[in-house]
Amino acid sequence: MSPIRVLVVDDYEPIRRSIRSILSNSRFQIIGQAADGLEAVQKSADLQPDLILLDIGLPQLNGIKAAEQISKVAPHSKILFVSQETDPSVLELALSLGTGGVSKSCIQSDLLPAIESVQRFIGNGQDDSSDKGNTPVTHQPVPYRFGFDSTNRILHGCFERFVSKQDLRNYHQTAVKHVARLSPNSYVLDVSAVTSTTVTTGMLLEFAKLPPLLPGAQRHRFIVAANSAAFWLMRMYAVAAVRTSRRHLHVVDKHAEAWEILGISEPRFDPLPDDADGEARCFAS
Repeated sequence: MSPIRVLVVDDYEPIRRSIRSILSNSRFQIIGQAADGLEAVQKSADLQPDLILLDIGLPQLNGIKAAEQISKVAPHSKILFVSQETDPSVLELALSLGTGGVSKSCIQSDLLPAIESVQRFIGNGQDDSSDKGNTPVTHQPVPYRFGFDSTNRILHGCFERFVSKQDLRNYHQTAVKHVARLSPNSYVLDVSAVTSTTVTTGMLLEFAKLPPLLPGAQRHRFIVAANSAAFWLMRMYAVAAVRTSRRHLHVVDKHAEAWEILGISEPRFDPLPDDADGEARCFAS
């Protein structure tokens, strides 16, 4: 297998050096570096890299505008943002232009897994934002699990690793079946184990705009994110376009905060099937 050809773009040389160190194996070939947005666009056009690791806060031309131009001059290059940006509107826009993102504070732990999760789309002309009816990969275990507390009637869905567009569709379809069968009073989406995601904003918005699993006015929904990097996945629920329809949506960083809002002690979740029809896996709360 040919190495993934990577262009590294950041105005801070120590970050570029750190990324080079992380990617210093035969699976990757650093074919170029850039320190500003204009240089990034030019080198993308010249080098046509497989993957571009792109900062947002760049001089000359910021990463958002650079990504817009790169998509025209290097349409087959995948963009993975590596940034310390925290503004929600900026991150949402970045996700719409790139394959995903990794926080600079987490690159040592998150960069390689994030790249690995998009590697199957690199070099084969495929894009996870498309839907061509391809047969999904079936040998991979699903990246989520469900549990239900029958006493407090809480449905708990937990993502365990990086997710694809089809994973999210399957998750939502399964959750809808569980809701219809169990009639929970509250719903918890736990993304505390997810530190990065490589899905596009188009897909996230599509997922977020689906009818809430619990549409009742007084039914609480929670997102549990134990670290800030999980923000990328949380945005699919927090986008402005759907926020008004999710007034009882709470984003918390500890499970205990959710239980406090609900006025209950720590619940006990029994495992549910991953597909609402099959067998359940062991659920460790």
